[in-house]
Amino acid sequence: MIWAIEQKLCVELVNYRSANSNKVSTRFVEPFAFTTNYQQVWCYEPSSGRSKLFKVARIEKVKVHKDRPWQYQQSHHNPEVDVFRIAAHGYIAKAKLLLNIRAYNLLIEEYPLAEKYITKQTDTQYIFDAPICSFDGVGRFVIGLFEDIQVLGDESLIRFINKKISRLKLITTESVA
Repeated sequence: MIWAIEQKLCVELVNYRSANSNKVSTRFVEPFAFTTNYQQVWCYEPSSGRSKLFKVARIEKVKVHKDRPWQYQQSHHNPEVDVFRIAAHGYIAKAKLLLNIRAYNLLIEEYPLAEKYITKQTDTQYIFDAPICSFDGVGRFVIGLFEDIQVLGDESLIRFINKKISRLKLITTESVA
């Protein structure tokens, strides 16, 4: 795909597994940049008229169209990407979290770009304070480690997490049977 970007050629992302639509489909796109760690690729998708991030691991195969140069280069835009790898056309809030050692370790191991937004408070407590593009990424992280994290802000993030928790369905052996 790097070659297609360098040559400004269109590609098909064959059998792309989208988490957003929960579907597998082939996407015709103009790839124009990789993210810092090459885990995602920025592409302009003519069918939607938008620049989007596609996760490389979700692509079954890339088919380069050597006879199809880019047609929409003026529309290639890199929106913002937060530390949770969520992209948007701007940040919506700042997440401020108090982390214990476990949460701190998992945050920097799973999301290395988060490290520059962390300050050490004590030997066992850290503050994460960073802009975010969506509540989904940070919310999933917080809910997964709810015993190890205290949400200090923003208020919209707190409401988002509380709403998710209130909708949580507990699975019991009786409900499965």
